[in-house]
Amino acid sequence: MDLQSSLFVIADRPFCVWEVDLAQNNQSFIESIDGGYFAYLGRRLAAGLEGEDKQRAAVALRTSYSHALESFFSLLFASLQAPDCVPGWLLRYTTHDLRTLAARVRVGGFKAKTPIRERGWAGVASTVMAVAPDEAEVREHIAEHFAPMWARFADDFLDEHRSAEYNAIKHGCRYSAGGFGLRIRPESALGVPDFDAAPVHVGGSHFGCTYYESEAFDGTKNHFRLRRRSINWSPDNLLSGLEALSVSIQNVVIFLLARNGYVQEPKLLVPKSPDFYTRPWRRSVGVLSMTAEPIIERHHISVFTDDDILAAYPPGRVE
Repeated sequence: MDLQSSLFVIADRPFCVWEVDLAQNNQSFIESIDGGYFAYLGRRLAAGLEGEDKQRAAVALRTSYSHALESFFSLLFASLQAPDCVPGWLLRYTTHDLRTLAARVRVGGFKAKTPIRERGWAGVASTVMAVAPDEAEVREHIAEHFAPMWARFADDFLDEHRSAEYNAIKHGCRYSAGGFGLRIRPESALGVPDFDAAPVHVGGSHFGCTYYESEAFDGTKNHFRLRRRSINWSPDNLLSGLEALSVSIQNVVIFLLARNGYVQEPKLLVPKSPDFYTRPWRRSVGVLSMTAEPIIERHHISVFTDDDILAAYPPGRVE
């Protein structure tokens, strides 16, 4: 019996995996990853953006983009922290781990089995892309385009409103589909709208979501309010993002194959057009999000104890 082990961390949490022929399991897993899946989803969903179900198609695109972000960052950090046991890392990570690691790239570093010799996303990108041919043009292209693109993907992934929206969509379809527009009107005096002046269109989109977020009250353990938030987005940006994330995932797979010695002549996917790396954010909707709920602050509420809350339920239980 060829029993093997791998020692690794997920963010800072230590783990050890034991498995029979772990190296072969790792190779089989890496070779099975379908890096083109999200680009395929984008192409399929794009066809529905003109029909009667266009809002559903747009929401599916938005969900796919958030799914692709998590898939990319989980595979990326697994490849850096546990390249010899990628499935083990992926089975035990949490979203909190990913957010912690993505934030650390910005401000410092994290534990990695493959040394990252430069700070920030430039260091991460150059480490992953080090398997590229030793051509100055290729390496310059990677540093100039992949690093800032991955940094913008990280910004999207770390956005708390996007995360709340993603949870609202995937857990019970708790959303209303469709975007919003915003117009402002000048004031004739402070606080007095000038109804004779034409309103100015600030921005908007036909596509977006409205959902609820929870907002905790300071100084309380379990008291919160509901806040309704509306978010606008562009399906064209999402389609481009799915394509770019698919390319990024495939390059991480190529890095893993080379890092573990499974291929001898790795060939990275390096799109030549600079436009490819900025298209996921090209179209502006003007106003990204808004909320217009009444103000409720800590001094407006009564704070109940745990016992107060439990007393709201009738005594006894059904056996």
